[in-house]
Amino acid sequence: MRSTLFILFCGLAISAFGQSSARRQPKPTLYSASSEWQKVVFKATPLRSSDQPTVATNTPAPVSPKPQPPATEPAPVADITGPKNKEAATTKPVAKTAEAVAAKPTSKSSTEETVTTKAPAKKTAALTFTDNFTNNKHRWLQGKRKGYEFEIARSSFYIRRTAEAIQSVGRCYVDLPASMDLNKAQSFTISVEMSSPPGESPEGGLLLGVQDVDNLTQFMLAGQKEVIIKSTRDGSTFAAYMPGKKTPIGFPAKMDRNVLTVIKEQEKLHFYLNDQEIETSPYDFRKFRGNGVGFIAGQTAVKFQNLQVTVAE
Repeated sequence: MRSTLFILFCGLAISAFGQSSARRQPKPTLYSASSEWQKVVFKATPLRSSDQPTVATNTPAPVSPKPQPPATEPAPVADITGPKNKEAATTKPVAKTAEAVAAKPTSKSSTEETVTTKAPAKKTAALTFTDNFTNNKHRWLQGKRKGYEFEIARSSFYIRRTAEAIQSVGRCYVDLPASMDLNKAQSFTISVEMSSPPGESPEGGLLLGVQDVDNLTQFMLAGQKEVIIKSTRDGSTFAAYMPGKKTPIGFPAKMDRNVLTVIKEQEKLHFYLNDQEIETSPYDFRKFRGNGVGFIAGQTAVKFQNLQVTVAE
C-alpha cells in the first residue's frame, strides 16, 4: 500500500514539473567567444559603452548628441568714426615672420611695424708712408746748410751741428703724397725713433704739417725732463694754443734712444714719448699750413730711424 502511494506521488510530481517547464520562456543567453566551456548569462539591462564585451555586436551603442550652444547674434556696434574706421577694422594683422617682413611694401601704414637695420660701418682705408733710410728715395736734404750737416748712412738719417752753425736748430722735411692729406684725414699717426750720442741729453724731435720753416708744428725734446711743443704761423707762435716753450714732460726721457709719436684722433692731437702721453697733451687739432713731415735738431747730433706715417681717410 505504501509503495503504491509513493509511486503515485512521484508520477504526479514529474507531471507537474513538466507542465511548469513548458510554460516558462527560456532566458536569452550569450556564449563568450573566449572559451567554449564558459556560459555567460546577462540580464536584460542596457549596457554602458565602457562595460561592453570585447565581441562586437550588430547593435551600436547609442550616442548622445553634444549640446549645441544657443545661437546668439552679436551686439550691434555704433559707427562713430565713419567709413575709414571700418576699413581699419577689417585690416588683417601684420605678420611677424621674416618672410612677411621682407615682403612688406615700401609705403608704411599705421598698422605696420617699422623694421630698422643699421648700415654697415664704413671701412676706412689706411695709407702709409715709411722710410728706413737705406737710400734717399724721398729726397731728403743732403750735405751742409747753415752750419748743420745732413746725411743718410747706416739705415739712419743724421743731423749734426758744426762749429759754423749760425742758428740754434737745424731742420729738414719732405712732403707727403697728396693722397695722404693730414688735414683731411679722420686720424693719423706719425712716429720716429731718435737717438743721441752716448752721455749727451737728447735735443731733437719731429716736425709735421710743414709748409716751410715759418709754418709748421714741432714736437722736440729739450733734455731729459722737458719738451717744446710749438705751432708757428708766418714765424709767430700762439701760446694760447701751444706753449711754444719748454714744459715738463711728466716723466724722464731716456738718454740714448726715444720714440716720439703724434696721433690725431677725434679732432685732438696727442703727443707721446715712449708710448706715454706727455703731461700737457692733448691739444685741439687745427689745420696745418702744409703737408710735410721732418726732423729738428738742437745743440747735439741726432740720429733718426724708422719713420712711419699712417693716415686713415
